[in-house]
Amino acid sequence: MRVPTLKLIVLLILLSQIQSCENKKTSKTNEDPFVEGIKDSFPELTIESRDYIESSEKEPFKVTVTSDSTHLVVADRASYVIQLFNQTGTEELSKVGGEGRGPAEFNTISQIHIGHNEALYVLDILLKRITKFHIKNNELRYVTTFNLESAQNLSLRNVFVTKHGNFGVYLRIDNYENRKESFHLYKLDTEFRPDRHLLEMSGNEKLKLGKAIYVNKLLGQKTFWDLQGSWFYYVNSYTPLIKKYNLSTAERGEKKYFSLADRTNSEQRKKVLKDRMSAAIKRY
Repeated sequence: MRVPTLKLIVLLILLSQIQSCENKKTSKTNEDPFVEGIKDSFPELTIESRDYIESSEKEPFKVTVTSDSTHLVVADRASYVIQLFNQTGTEELSKVGGEGRGPAEFNTISQIHIGHNEALYVLDILLKRITKFHIKNNELRYVTTFNLESAQNLSLRNVFVTKHGNFGVYLRIDNYENRKESFHLYKLDTEFRPDRHLLEMSGNEKLKLGKAIYVNKLLGQKTFWDLQGSWFYYVNSYTPLIKKYNLSTAERGEKKYFSLADRTNSEQRKKVLKDRMSAAIKRY
C-alpha cells in the first residue's frame, strides 16, 4: 500500500482538531476518535512537534524541508522574510526577503516550495509572481522572478516543480454573487503559465457575513491537497476518501484509509467555535 504524504496526514489531524469534537465514548480521556483512527491506520508514522524555532522572525507560519532533510526553510508572515536553518532549527544560516516590490521582496508569502531541482520557489499572490532562489553552501541566493499572467479567471494558490514538469493549483470563482469557488490542477509551462487542465476539485464552503462579504465557513466543507513523488493527492474534509492523480501517467485512483467515527461537540468546544466566529464577524 502506498502511504500518502505525511504533510497531508498532518493537515487532516489539524482539520479534525478544528472542525470536530470528541466522541461520547472517549470524552473522559478527551481523545478525538478521528485522530485516533488516523494513528491506528498509520502506525508507521511518528509525528513530533516543536513550538519554537531558534532565531525565528516575528511570526513564522510556513515551514518546508529540503529533500535530503539537511535544511529547514521558514517563511515569516509579519516580516516577509525567508530564513534558512539547519535541520534541527537551532541555527539560522541565511536570510532573504523583506516587505517591498523589488527583487526578492514580498507583499505576502503564499507558499514556499522546494522543487525537484532543490531550488526554492516563493509564491506571492498579491504581487502575482514567483521568486526563485538557490540553496547553495548554506545560503539562499536570488535567481529570478516569474511574473504571473491573469488567465481564465484563475488565481494561482500552489505551485509544484517536478521532474515531470511544472504544475499549479488554481482557485476559480464560479459565482461572484455567492462566492462559490472551485480548485483546478493545471500543467504549467516553463514560465508558470497555465498550459493544460488536468482535474477539478471542490471549493471551500463559504459563510456570508454581510453584503458581498464571504469567508470560509469554519465547519464547512474544505479541500486539501499535497504532492508526493509523481502522485498528487487531494481530499475533501467531509469524507475520508483520498483521491490521487499521477502527474506522469494521468492515472487516477482513490483509497479509503480510515472511517469517520461519530463525533459530537462538547460544550467547551462549542464555546471555542462561537468565540472564533464572533471575532471573525466583528472584523467585518
